[in-house]
Amino acid sequence: HSPSLEIVRRLVDAGANVQAFDPTVSAPHPFIPSGVTLCPSAVEAAKGAAVLAVFTEWPEFTRVKPDDVASVMPGREVVDGRNLLDRAVWTSAGFSHHGIGR
Repeated sequence: HSPSLEIVRRLVDAGANVQAFDPTVSAPHPFIPSGVTLCPSAVEAAKGAAVLAVFTEWPEFTRVKPDDVASVMPGREVVDGRNLLDRAVWTSAGFSHHGIGR
């Protein structure tokens, strides 16, 4: 019943290629929308992405290093749906950080 699942469904319906990571979910999983690639890590999910979107407050995501993401992600946009990431750290690494609710 996570709101993030509805967001992901809408992205897929709009034609987006969605690669996702959730530390509590393994593939295959009945709640993962069709067309979503479930990845083994957050950095793997960012591989080749134009935008990184964070829709959860899992502490694993606070430990993801922007430099690791930058090395695999051609885009530099971060949408932080939970204001979980440290904006200063991500912007100093060259990302545009868009926190929802700020």
